[in-house]
Amino acid sequence: MTQNQDDKYRCEECGATFDSQVEWEQHNRKVHSRYTCENCQEHFDKEDEFEAHNFKMHPELQKYPR
Repeated sequence: MTQNQDDKYRCEECGATFDSQVEWEQHNRKVHSRYTCENCQEHFDKEDEFEAHNFKMHPELQKYPR
């Protein structure tokens, strides 16, 4: 992320601009996240967070339930 002279936040991956850092963070999480839950469309940057989400929120999908 870079901030230009117009006080806009620019995504370095795709060039989109935002008025605030919060908007940029939301964009980055939704558009450029590495892991997306196919069941509820939640987005995650880290594999361990994604796996913890699946275990907690979708236990019925576990191959070997505990």
